[in-house]
Amino acid sequence: MTPRLSGRIGVFGCTDEAQEECCLRRPTPVRRRKGPIMLIATTWKSRPISPDQFNRLMNVWAKLEEKIAKDKSSERLCWYLNADGTGGVTVDRVDDEQVAAALQLELGLSLGEFIDIDSKIVLDMDTAMPSILAAQGLANS
Repeated sequence: MTPRLSGRIGVFGCTDEAQEECCLRRPTPVRRRKGPIMLIATTWKSRPISPDQFNRLMNVWAKLEEKIAKDKSSERLCWYLNADGTGGVTVDRVDDEQVAAALQLELGLSLGEFIDIDSKIVLDMDTAMPSILAAQGLANS
């Protein structure tokens, strides 16, 4: 059973019970498809923008999210916002490096005017552990 936050503001600023559970549970394991799967963690930081720019940002972001949601070659695994509104993080699963490059280029070109974006390829622990153990073995030899 997931622990409750008893009405306090939780991780990433979640306050309602459904969001509390989302923020506290362990990440859902990545569903394996045929071939390799890549994970992209994207963080963003807000820039000072005018109300007009904010409205334009919301319109561009909505169109971009609608397009991403229809794309079967990628899947949003999580999306969190900083509690103070200064930025956030997403993790997306993509089918291959071409999809990853296209997604990140489109994000950067579409939203770069409004927010600072930083994306990195990340690994789940099952994928990372052999390399971690190999590095440990090298360090201890």
